[in-house]
Amino acid sequence: MHKLGALFHNEIIKSRKKVSIYIIVIVMTVGMIGCSTFIKSTEYQDVIEDSYVVSYGEYLKYAEELENRIKECEEALADDTLSPNEVSGLREQLYNLEQEYIYYDIYGNYAKEQDVGTLSYRYEILGELVTVRQSVLDMEYSGVSSSSEEYQALLEQLNELEAAVKQNDYRQYIQDQIERIEQDPTMSEAQKEAAISYHNALLGVCPTGEYASYREKSNAESLLNQKANIEASLQNNVDLERGGNLTPERRSVLEKNLKLTEAKIQKGFLQEDPDNTTAGGAYTVASSLGMVFSVVILIILAGSMMSHEMSTGTIKSLIIAPVKRWKIYLAKYLSLLAVMLALVLYTYAVASLTNGLLFGFRSFGEKIFLVSGEPVTLNYFLYQFFSALCSIVPFLVFTTFAYTLSIVTKNTAASVSVSMGLYLGGSFLHLLLVSNLAGYGYLIRFLPFSNLSFFEKIFYSSSSTETIGGMLFGGISETGSVPLVFSVFYIIIILVCMISVGLDHFCRRDIK
Repeated sequence: MHKLGALFHNEIIKSRKKVSIYIIVIVMTVGMIGCSTFIKSTEYQDVIEDSYVVSYGEYLKYAEELENRIKECEEALADDTLSPNEVSGLREQLYNLEQEYIYYDIYGNYAKEQDVGTLSYRYEILGELVTVRQSVLDMEYSGVSSSSEEYQALLEQLNELEAAVKQNDYRQYIQDQIERIEQDPTMSEAQKEAAISYHNALLGVCPTGEYASYREKSNAESLLNQKANIEASLQNNVDLERGGNLTPERRSVLEKNLKLTEAKIQKGFLQEDPDNTTAGGAYTVASSLGMVFSVVILIILAGSMMSHEMSTGTIKSLIIAPVKRWKIYLAKYLSLLAVMLALVLYTYAVASLTNGLLFGFRSFGEKIFLVSGEPVTLNYFLYQFFSALCSIVPFLVFTTFAYTLSIVTKNTAASVSVSMGLYLGGSFLHLLLVSNLAGYGYLIRFLPFSNLSFFEKIFYSSSSTETIGGMLFGGISETGSVPLVFSVFYIIIILVCMISVGLDHFCRRDIK
């Protein structure tokens, strides 16, 4: 063991002396910090979350400007000396101005008059008012008679919408929406069921239709809509999101997503999924960039570790020493594992510190996911730490592959280029194989890339690809259907085979 330890220490020293590795690490660090900083600089808050009364100033100002331009256009049309082309041009200009004025008048003057805030359900009615009033204007310019049934129907709809805004009766509004859904001939029964369930759920969580913050409103609508769609899909055995009937694998995914959604609803609508925030997106981009660089470093190290020493002849100084070859092999392999662990932890530390300082450590909140089918809540940074540890699995496979090629080929260029090509083109190759194996789903589990993402199998989340390891290896395909136990044994067999081949070549082959 003493000799093995000495060899291991010697390999670590060799790795530390490689200037190219330090250069790549510096570029990686600058890139990670730069990505997060850029995303932070482009962050924009559309609304003030603590306020639910919109500022009407800009709408009112522009509506007044449009009104003046409309008057000028009408005065110009009153000129009897205009040619037919000039009249046509002015009428078209007037039409466009009036269409635009309707929008700003409703969201400005009318909204202020009725005290309609952006977080009120009545704000959505304003959009319908704009559409109907613009349709009325279209008919007037098209010469449709005001006594026609179509014109009168629009006026009746306009009056109903205005009454809904003035009455401020959210329960009645929901009931009207449900009646429309029931009478909609374009919707399937499953779609109607999901939409009705969604509207009833909205009424249940917010009886007044007035939310306290934009985050609460957005999360409530998103989560309740997800829940309604999943439940309708499961009950009717149809996939409302992708179309077609549910497969057993897709049903399993939806059942998991339903548990997650229900857990998030129970947690409260102020709790947002960190992966869906700007901060979470910045963390993902930065950490994924770091992991890509880490794989490149490991492949370069592993691909040149043996072949370089064989080509330069420095390996002979180890061979002639009273040390068994398997110890030399193992010492080099263990040094690769040590570098791998250091890179993973370094990437995690840089991503966490950079984004924590930029966005605030508390802004990331907690992540909800499933473990053994039960919802679990965990601090986001701890969640990403587990993701980083799980990403060691694919790192180990690529590193071992490059290390084995380095021994077998004795060629640094070949081992590095082949390993890098497999890493960079692996996802495309996997998708190509999956498309050719359509109808033979059971064979997909035997593809290497179907077994690399351990994280989504242990910590299931509907956004599990938005993690350090997920963006690299979890987003290749839906690998969650492959059992964890199968993947563990599959990876062990692959590693044992590669290590056996490499060790056999190194111990039995003559070194010149």
